[in-house]
Amino acid sequence: MSTLQLNTYNYMVNQIRFVTQSYSSTLKKLTLQTTSSEDLNSSLVDLARQCRNLLEIHCYCVVSQEVVEAFLTHCPSLKQYTLKVTKERHPWKPVRVP
Repeated sequence: MSTLQLNTYNYMVNQIRFVTQSYSSTLKKLTLQTTSSEDLNSSLVDLARQCRNLLEIHCYCVVSQEVVEAFLTHCPSLKQYTLKVTKERHPWKPVRVP
């Protein structure tokens, strides 16, 4: 699987862990709408460390700065991301990686 979109505001930590374990070598784009939590931050940091071929990550909830840094550090092919550390007005625009 290369593209996955999880549009729910439910607790998604277990699903993200499953995606990380099952699709770390093939995942290219992940979009999720969920609720913020420390467990979510931890799961996203782990995903960033293992899904090194990721081209895009779009998370429509507030995440920690550690999450943003993990994707920028561990995903060398990253082209764009939507990761916000503070709540902003919608629509949230993706950031392009130079």
